[in-house]
Amino acid sequence: KDKIEKVSKEIYHAGTVKYLDEALENIQKIENMKLDNLPITIVVGDEPVSFVEHVQYEWANVDINKYDLIIVKQGYLYPELKAMAKHYVMSLTDGACMQRTERLPYKKVKRPIYPLDNI
Repeated sequence: KDKIEKVSKEIYHAGTVKYLDEALENIQKIENMKLDNLPITIVVGDEPVSFVEHVQYEWANVDINKYDLIIVKQGYLYPELKAMAKHYVMSLTDGACMQRTERLPYKKVKRPIYPLDNI
């Protein structure tokens, strides 16, 4: 949590950082696993562009070859990123590129609908 506060205030000049309950729970899990003292690099862009190529990390002064773990928040694992990874995990999280379609509200669709509902 301290790292998030530091990045938010020192780099993005944010005021107060507000956390969702789910975020606080996840932060607590990380702290309980004793991962909070590991070095972490956070790359946040000011434009809505996905980091999908090695050169983009170079432009951000990040040598991704030095990292054991790289986490990106995207709805798709781009081929160049996949080729660079020894292992990868698709994290199905809420957000603008949420892939868990069963959790989308579908307000204008008549239910039931295949394959989301049991028909």
